[in-house]
Amino acid sequence: MKKKFNLLMGAFLIIGTLSAQDNNGLAMLKIDVDARASAMAGMYTTLANDASASYYNPSLLAIAENPSIVATHNNWILDITHSYAAIQFAQGNHNFALSFNFMQTPGIDIRGNVPTAEPLGTIDAFNLAAGLSYA
Repeated sequence: MKKKFNLLMGAFLIIGTLSAQDNNGLAMLKIDVDARASAMAGMYTTLANDASASYYNPSLLAIAENPSIVATHNNWILDITHSYAAIQFAQGNHNFALSFNFMQTPGIDIRGNVPTAEPLGTIDAFNLAAGLSYA
């Protein structure tokens, strides 16, 4: 009986730890940046052969034959916006990509340590991730 209890508690501990991994502050890194990748539920790591490879799998830039540009913009609920832009340069056997991933969350309420009916003010959050890839 004690062995079953320990096994059950261990399972709950592992499940709790794994579910806590979804609660990070980098939500913009979970949003797909390509329409095709989004349609495939983000399973795009082996198919990206354009500038979006700098986001999904930079090593695939090595098989890209032509220069490319990828740009997306999403308007989400609560005025949250997400934008991504990448440009890929083909230089013979060497490929470079420059990418920018930007997310803006406006109107976040500022509250103090004491709960109030009205917020003290609002603030905007800006997240930017820039990357340089080579293959």
